[in-house]
Amino acid sequence: MQRDAAEEQILMTATEPVRRFPPVMHGQRLTFNRFRECEWMCLSVQAPSICQRNICSQQAATLERKTMHHGTTIRQTATPSSRHRRSIGAAIKAGLLATTLAISGHSLAQDLEIFTSVPSLGFPFFVHMQKELSAEADSLGGITLMESDGQNQTTKQTADVESAIIKGVDGIVISPIDAVAMAPALQQAVDAEIPVITIDRAVQGVEGILSHVGADNVLGGQAQANLIVSLFPDGATVVNLQGQPGASPAIDRNRGVHDVLDPLSDKYTFVAEQTANFAREEGASVTESILAGLDTPPDVIVAANDDMALGALQVAQEQNLDIVIIGFDALPEALGSVRDGGLTATIEQFPGGQSRTAMQAMVSYLRDGTAPDEQVLLTPIAITQSNIEEGERLGEVQ
Repeated sequence: MQRDAAEEQILMTATEPVRRFPPVMHGQRLTFNRFRECEWMCLSVQAPSICQRNICSQQAATLERKTMHHGTTIRQTATPSSRHRRSIGAAIKAGLLATTLAISGHSLAQDLEIFTSVPSLGFPFFVHMQKELSAEADSLGGITLMESDGQNQTTKQTADVESAIIKGVDGIVISPIDAVAMAPALQQAVDAEIPVITIDRAVQGVEGILSHVGADNVLGGQAQANLIVSLFPDGATVVNLQGQPGASPAIDRNRGVHDVLDPLSDKYTFVAEQTANFAREEGASVTESILAGLDTPPDVIVAANDDMALGALQVAQEQNLDIVIIGFDALPEALGSVRDGGLTATIEQFPGGQSRTAMQAMVSYLRDGTAPDEQVLLTPIAITQSNIEEGERLGEVQ
């Protein structure tokens, strides 16, 4: 097919990127063909005459990018799920942006729109995580956030991700509610050439996730169990309050506890294990039910998060029971309880550090093409009265 001179012109004078679906930049030709509806987007709002919508084909599921840079044409054809191709694409876009800014005499950072989503703002942990994502975006500058509350429903979080894809955001930073149920929506985002970074909770079965930033929850569970061994060297009876089924932190924390205590099963016995779905009310009700069914109280209640631990503590205090209770997350209320002798310990997993690291990685990738490690894990630590000052949110304790 013949193309006129206007169609062959490469624009190198723009100072802002064009955010489309998928994100493209001035000076970059993109033909995005799929078996489903063609999603070609106009090359430039400044020169709509060179938009190739009318010559877009739906014959093959391939992505062809042609970029003219100092007289050199770079051509690439690949399947949309390739991490390597996305890295090359990011580097090309970053190089184009640097060139256009240098030519125009500007040193402004590339403006970005990033979608963020947490499982539920009904949990203080995720309120803090979203707050830190926003704070880091403000610190980096030039970033508009599209914030989402998953409301603890995979259907809601899925719909929000799909809306972000349609809008054509530059990147997605998300803590998926469920490791499996959120996979289809995030695969759609990856296939749409939108980089995805997961935080705190990983997702399973998605090819092309840019990075996962989180705490090593297995090590966190091991820290809980090691504390039990330290406090009860001669053995103990243990109640295990597990997190939301299907959530990767719940799975990994439970695994960590069992990794340490199962080989010592002659001394450490799980007298009850039940999910309380990370919720304080369920933590209290499940604990009350378990205690009613036991002849003697357990030595330890280990919980996969602080809300469940605080719910268990409420029941223990109401029944005047002296039980070691260990939480996870180091919420301000939990830190205060540890300080005051309520909870024995909580596990600090540095959610603010996770959020800021994830946002920095996404922005660095989008602005200069620097691909982060596929997995970045912070090491959790047990917080007791002896090291309470190491709690990330100690300053928020009342």
